[in-house]
Amino acid sequence: MRSTDVVRDDEQRLDPFWATVRRRHPDADLIVLPAEAPPERSAAEVATVRPDALSERSAAQLLGEREAPTPHVSWSKLPGHDLARRERIWTLDGITDSDARERLTAASAWLRERGWTVAVPPTGMPRVAGHIGRGPARQDVLLLAVPDRQRLVLRLRSVAGEAPTALDSSRGDES
Repeated sequence: MRSTDVVRDDEQRLDPFWATVRRRHPDADLIVLPAEAPPERSAAEVATVRPDALSERSAAQLLGEREAPTPHVSWSKLPGHDLARRERIWTLDGITDSDARERLTAASAWLRERGWTVAVPPTGMPRVAGHIGRGPARQDVLLLAVPDRQRLVLRLRSVAGEAPTALDSSRGDES
C-alpha cells in the first residue's frame, strides 16, 4: 500500500470541508479529532422520561407559583405517524418585568438540575427554552415573558403516543 492510498482513504472519511483543505494544501499536516458526543444517558434514564414528566406541580414550580393555573391543552397528529403531539400552555398574568426575569432564572436552574438541556437566548423576548429525552420520550419546554402584557407563558410539547380517537383533524382540544 502506498502512502497516497492512505491519504485517499482518509479523504473519503473526512468531512467535505477538511477533505477540500487537504486536497488544496497537501503539504499541511491535518489532525481532525472526532466530534465530542454529548453525554449519553442510560437506557433507564431515557425510559423514565415520560411524556407527562412535567406535572401540574412542576409547572407551578417553573411559573414560580404555589399552584399552576389550568392549562390549555391541544393535540396535533404527527404527519405520517399514528402518534400525536400534546401541547399544554399555562398563562400567568400580572407579572412585573423584574419578577419575570427572576422566575426565568429560577426556572432555568430548576430544569438544569433535573437534566434538561437549557438555552437562555441573550436577545429577543426574555425566555428559557429546553428539551429532554429523545424520540417519543422527547419533551420541549418554553417559558416566555411578555413584558408589554405583564404575562408569563409556559408551553410544554411532548409526543404522547397514539392520537386520541376523537382527534380527526390536525388540531383538537382534548386533555
